[in-house]
Amino acid sequence: MKNLCYALFALAASTFVLPVFGASGSAFVADLGRDWSSTVNGNNGWKYNAGNVLLTFQQNWLGFPAWATGQVAPNLAPGIFKLDSSSVVNGILDFQPNDVGILSGDPQNSSNAGVANITWTSSVAGTIEIRGRAWNAEILAARDNQYILKLNGVVLTSGTINHLVDTREHPVVIAQNATVHVGDVVEIDFMKPATQDRGSFAGLSLSIMQAQQTKILPQFAFGGGWQTTLYFTASTDADATFAVNFNSDTGSPLNVPAFGGTFAQVSIPAGGVAVLETPNSGPLSQGYALVNLPAGVGGYAVFRQTVTGRPDQEASMTLASADRSATLIWDETLSTTAVVIVNLSSNPNQVTLTARGTDGSVIGTSQIIIEPDGKLVATLSSFPGLSGVVGQRGVVDFSGASGPIAVTAIRFGGSAFTGIPLN
Repeated sequence: MKNLCYALFALAASTFVLPVFGASGSAFVADLGRDWSSTVNGNNGWKYNAGNVLLTFQQNWLGFPAWATGQVAPNLAPGIFKLDSSSVVNGILDFQPNDVGILSGDPQNSSNAGVANITWTSSVAGTIEIRGRAWNAEILAARDNQYILKLNGVVLTSGTINHLVDTREHPVVIAQNATVHVGDVVEIDFMKPATQDRGSFAGLSLSIMQAQQTKILPQFAFGGGWQTTLYFTASTDADATFAVNFNSDTGSPLNVPAFGGTFAQVSIPAGGVAVLETPNSGPLSQGYALVNLPAGVGGYAVFRQTVTGRPDQEASMTLASADRSATLIWDETLSTTAVVIVNLSSNPNQVTLTARGTDGSVIGTSQIIIEPDGKLVATLSSFPGLSGVVGQRGVVDFSGASGPIAVTAIRFGGSAFTGIPLN
């Protein structure tokens, strides 16, 4: 078992340099116009509302279909629509085909209906970019509109789109970044100014992008009885293209003959799967993989060991994220736990490990310094102060003092091994 463990995790600290990626860019998540639906109020998270009430679909609202409170006053507005032809509004309203428009409410046309608003419920977690344009679509009527962009009810930005000033050709630009969790709600409201008696028409384009997320596979091995296979899948929203970069344990580019170089280009059709497989050929090569995953793309890795005279052994491994902390559930009653800790800071990072038993009491603590962009590989029990984990079960918390870390783990028992998911 010890030889197996050592073959996969060379028990020594090494220093590496993260490859330079340039601007990570952003990945498309949702777009109001593209995701528009005349049958489902809630497609891809978008909802068309009056206050907290979903609008209903009106086939012949003002000569064209819309989501609205009704088709005649005082149940006419708010109305939210997407035009498929500009002929019905030509010379009256500042719209083009495929524009999304909003008619804000007023007492004469809306009765007690709430404020016209469009919401998007997040299906992703992380940093999103909210990008769009808003304009006053009135041409003949000298009316303005006010807009408010919110996240979970908190105002991000607001303003007035003025008649014949903020036009489709010269719109107000919306550009806001925000941190979201799955289920968070982005909302944009449109309403008439308090001194104005009638609501007015506004145009809106709005897209949600998510910054690409750097993911790390801290252990990557092929040859010498080992192979690593990476699986990726893309959401049904869009195709995805990205590169997977391979480095040796010392940080230099790692040549992977199966991919013809030190990186592999991945292309996935929307809703599809891509597989990168390193064959078990030649001497053992080890390193790590880094990838900027576009939003909507997920993946994992599978290690396989082949030894003559017994069935192949496999373990799956999730791709690690950079964070200030990580938590690992360990079991050393019949197995040995090996961990990899990567310091993603450009400064020396003091990492504290705190091991607790099944009753929550502290078994031991350890503090280690990992060099800038460095990597430490060791069995859990070999960390100073953590020898007491042997023969027990529990949890170990990892915490980086001066920057983010990435942690992964595998446990070994006899000839078998398995990946351990971290929290």
